[in-house]
Amino acid sequence: QVSSSSSTMEQPSSARPSGDFSSNPLSSGPIPTFDVHLRILNDSIIAFFQERSLVKRIEEVYVDSLIKLHKKIKAVDAFLDDRVDVSTARGAWAEIRDNIDRESQTRQAFLASLSVDVISPLTTLKETQERTRKRIKEDLKDSGSAYNDFSENGLPRLKARYLKKFVEVEETKRAAAAAPLPPMSPPPSSVEHHINSNPKPTPSVPLRVTSPQPLRALERRPSGSAPSGRNRSPSSNTAFSDLAQQGKKQLNQLRGFLEKSGTVKEGAGREGHALKAVRAKREADDAGMSSTFDFSLFFLTLLLADKEYRNGVHWLETLRLRRAKILESGYRSLEHFIFDSSTLLKQILEKYTDNMIATSTTHTQLSLHARAIVDKINPELDMARISTHINPLLAAAIPDKILYQHGHVGECSDLIFGFSLVDYATAIIYAKETHPRSSKFAYKRSISEGLRLKAFIGCPVDMLLFK
Repeated sequence: QVSSSSSTMEQPSSARPSGDFSSNPLSSGPIPTFDVHLRILNDSIIAFFQERSLVKRIEEVYVDSLIKLHKKIKAVDAFLDDRVDVSTARGAWAEIRDNIDRESQTRQAFLASLSVDVISPLTTLKETQERTRKRIKEDLKDSGSAYNDFSENGLPRLKARYLKKFVEVEETKRAAAAAPLPPMSPPPSSVEHHINSNPKPTPSVPLRVTSPQPLRALERRPSGSAPSGRNRSPSSNTAFSDLAQQGKKQLNQLRGFLEKSGTVKEGAGREGHALKAVRAKREADDAGMSSTFDFSLFFLTLLLADKEYRNGVHWLETLRLRRAKILESGYRSLEHFIFDSSTLLKQILEKYTDNMIATSTTHTQLSLHARAIVDKINPELDMARISTHINPLLAAAIPDKILYQHGHVGECSDLIFGFSLVDYATAIIYAKETHPRSSKFAYKRSISEGLRLKAFIGCPVDMLLFK
């Protein structure tokens, strides 16, 4: 399976991970929508009511002015009402005056509701959602940076390391398969047999010389194929050392026998061949163990690189899922923000409109009540009330008459003649059909001068004369 997949693993994939977050996460997530709705809340709704609060200050000044005006006029009216009776017009005026105080109280209630029921909840909502937006923005930034950094730097490095180790192991396997096998040395038994069978140059040599007794020690060597590199131990080195020492002694003895028979050179060649065979066997064992050790080391590093690469892929998927959860949480927070803002705005506008209706209704009721009092003004009744006091007041205001006092008559109320003719006639009793001389004189002058004197004399004289 590893060999079949080597061709695909050797070519690094140029495609990016499926969950590519390399684009700016703050421009495609919930943050732009958050910003739009926060601007709607801050720049439109809250700004309107804050400007309304500036007008509120003007209204507060207006309310304070109304309160001061009411107190001032009420004090003046209280001073004036103690001097006269309250008329229907005066009662209507008192109602209009008190409506100013009621209007100021209504305005104060409306302004208080504007601050408590409208501006404060909107400001709290804005601050809460700004903190939520900031938290989501930081989480998205951190998760996006972590994912992009690991997907662009960490995981490719682990993948490249794994592919490198994989290629090294594959090359090692191919090299081991293509290299020729080292020549195997003949087994010790065959060497011994070759040595024991060849040193017989002449029949004159005894049989015990051709197979010297000390060479039998070679039979104690382990027979069979060469031992593997994994089974080598310090004891094998010791055995080879002992074998070399014993072989050297036996060869010396053999050289002594061969010198007598004239076969020294041939025996020396055979001795060198045996030593070379032993040395080649040892070198082959060392080379086999070294190659096995190198292959095992490459394979272990490949396993470690594969484990790290798998862990990297798992960690990248963890970062991707974490970012997906943060995005999902951000959109859920956006949904809650829109729902909460709509709900709060509905409640606030309901209270605002209710307060406006209450204020307008109160003003209307005050105006209707004042109009009803105004309709009760009765000028005739007010005039009748004052007329009952006019005659006594007039009599008290006009001074008494200063009458003319005649010497004979006394006080006379007639201002033309100084005294009344009736009073004069009463004081001086005349005979019947007799008239006073002044009356006769006045009559003659009235006849002579006409109506001017008649108008001057007046009716009482004419009536007296014609009687």
